[in-house]
Amino acid sequence: MANEKVLSKTLNDVYNQTIALDKKCTKDLVQEYLKVVSEVMDQLKQTNKLFQNIYSGIFFTGSYYDGLRVSEATEFDLDVILKLPVNVDKLKIITQKVYPGYVKINLADEIKWLRQHPRWTEIYREIDYWITPEGYLSEGKLNQWFESILNKSLEKRSQDGFQAKVKLSKSGPAITLKLLSLSPKIDIDLVPVFQFQHPLWPNLPVRQYNNEPKKTWFIVPKKKNDQSRIFWRLAFP
Repeated sequence: MANEKVLSKTLNDVYNQTIALDKKCTKDLVQEYLKVVSEVMDQLKQTNKLFQNIYSGIFFTGSYYDGLRVSEATEFDLDVILKLPVNVDKLKIITQKVYPGYVKINLADEIKWLRQHPRWTEIYREIDYWITPEGYLSEGKLNQWFESILNKSLEKRSQDGFQAKVKLSKSGPAITLKLLSLSPKIDIDLVPVFQFQHPLWPNLPVRQYNNEPKKTWFIVPKKKNDQSRIFWRLAFP
């Protein structure tokens, strides 16, 4: 028992001295990056009316927020939550056994309704770009759209004279904001996701809802080995 206590104390000392994040330094970095993220989201809403109308918030994920990061907090993962401006209960959510953990979303009927919206041309017309001729929501096209409006908003942000310098890079479904003017430099991975909630739920073989407290689920534009680019990875935050 004595040896176990000594070992426990030794491991705790090693963690605190060499692994645990410096709390003050981390707090300062987090505050700084959250400020920039807030500025970028505000700029996106000002730059793009569609984003302004479908943006729902930020979901913080990744090793830092899971309490698993043991090195300096310079990388952060954020889901940018979007909501489809249609009657989601009428969406066709299609699962296939060959692609477990993925779904297809068909909104052919709902997009016809949305095109009759009085503000279709002013706000929602860009959604047409995300939809395949068969009515499926394309994760590839959504990612391209999101990257495009991010680029435009950052150009506007630069013109408006914000101090923090930001550069974009691309990796998988994430678009990385590189904060170059901070020390140390910070990378923020942004992934656009669509949010849904029970009672809307994917069919089998996806695990069925069983009165869990968490009713929300996301579809994430993670590319599948499929040329159609219409399969979305499921996530249950």
